[in-house]
Amino acid sequence: MTFIPVTQALLQPLKPLNHVEPSLPYRSSRAIRDPHVVAFLEELDSRPMLRFASENTDARVELLTRYPEWLQSSRQTQLDNLGAFPYVAVGHGTLHAFDAFHAEHRDRRFRCFRGEYMYHRAVWKQRYSFKLIEDGPVERGDAIVISYPFSDSGNKHPLMDEVIATCNRIEVPVLLDCSYMNVATGIRFDVDQPCVVALAFSLSKTFYGLGPLRIGVRFRREFNDDLVDICNTLDSANPHSCAVALAFINRFDVDFNQTTYRAKQLGVCEKLGVTASDTVIYGLGDHKWQAYNRGGQYNRLCLSGLLEQ
Repeated sequence: MTFIPVTQALLQPLKPLNHVEPSLPYRSSRAIRDPHVVAFLEELDSRPMLRFASENTDARVELLTRYPEWLQSSRQTQLDNLGAFPYVAVGHGTLHAFDAFHAEHRDRRFRCFRGEYMYHRAVWKQRYSFKLIEDGPVERGDAIVISYPFSDSGNKHPLMDEVIATCNRIEVPVLLDCSYMNVATGIRFDVDQPCVVALAFSLSKTFYGLGPLRIGVRFRREFNDDLVDICNTLDSANPHSCAVALAFINRFDVDFNQTTYRAKQLGVCEKLGVTASDTVIYGLGDHKWQAYNRGGQYNRLCLSGLLEQ
């Protein structure tokens, strides 16, 4: 019997969702390889971190206590009334929060904007009912995921406010994916909307090297005792990831990327002839950059490699 590791190769010859040719230079979406971040990561790597993490059983609770304070200290983004979501839990990246939302609302029809993070449609196509928001009105019985900033542009989706207002009116639950919040600028939003049930954050795009550690933080209005909550009540979150995340947010300001790279982002975008996104790692191209289109209205370029030069 030959066992087969599950990899992306199994998708071939099927074309993955939101596919962009892998050889394109600005295709990837990743954190900026900042020298100060890399140096600190190497400093942590030189310590006996595994032993430290296993012995520091309070790392998860310390992270969950510190993270809301760190997040709200931003001068670039402002999430009003975050306190309406007092239940904070560590997740295995944002995917953990997504899976919990999918499970909770499995009997509803899922909705997202065209160009949204591909994970949702990749999961929904298996055994869930779903429909793109652009393909029909939001209705009772739906459940919606919106990334803010929007995954395909790094800006606020132009229809977000309209959809949120509709969901408030007809009681449709919404999960806000805030994975890019820590690398964005000019954002202010009152998250205390009746329809918003949870917010998911990640450090993968914030600090280079933290992506593989799968560090996610979820905020919820209510304790739900779902798969994310159970992971925390059993204290089963990865202690090494929690310890590293805590060390990073104690060392770096929440606006580190924006203050360090925003001016350079504007210069790079001007040189390329593209529009600077509100998310510092992205630029948005016109029709000449059509190869970077992921099925929506934007041609998104990841500028991290250029910002490192």
